[in-house]
Amino acid sequence: MKYIFIILLFFLLCCSHENSKVTNEVKPKAEKSKYGHLIDKFETIDIDTFHVYSTYDYDGFKGIELEFDDVELFPKEILSENFPENEIEIYACYRFNIDSSKIGLIARTPSMYAPTSIKLFIYDKKVDSIISFIEVSETWGDAGESLEKESWIFLKKNKLKILTKKVERSDHSAYAEDENDTIVEIWKSYHLINFSNSVFDTISDDEKYLKQIYHSLIETATNTK
Repeated sequence: MKYIFIILLFFLLCCSHENSKVTNEVKPKAEKSKYGHLIDKFETIDIDTFHVYSTYDYDGFKGIELEFDDVELFPKEILSENFPENEIEIYACYRFNIDSSKIGLIARTPSMYAPTSIKLFIYDKKVDSIISFIEVSETWGDAGESLEKESWIFLKKNKLKILTKKVERSDHSAYAEDENDTIVEIWKSYHLINFSNSVFDTISDDEKYLKQIYHSLIETATNTK
């Protein structure tokens, strides 16, 4: 009986030691995203078809001005040479989920004279980084030259596509020596862009075809301006 008691006591001590080891184990903490603070600044939206346009009063895309620490997280390619590095203006507008790992971030960024360039950035949770971006809207004008770009973002079953329309104008009366030269040249272009494998790729620039397929969207936007 004495030996049985000693064996049981030894067994209990061993169990207690193992439990203590388990209790004292420190589980590694999940690494905190360096983009978390930035992403929280964007307003969450659910999209199917989303119209993006740029105006001088920033209608619909005023956004929240970002601090310099957040601005530094954006790709350096977007930082305009017209702005000193410490005066870069980027405004967080909207965010939407593309799939389980990717988030679309729509932000207003620097352009030639003002932050009128609206871009779509793709943030990937898996690598905790912005992996791609594309300009989806812009507006500017100077000395008779002007440009307007607008886009429609489509998200269907985690598949992202973008239709862009760009209109460029050149008003001869603003710079021509001949005062009778009142010609206004206009160039229009359309592009359908697909996002796949972390890359934006143009799949069509056929103006006639794209205007036919997306006629109602284009006409509605034109009539509301």
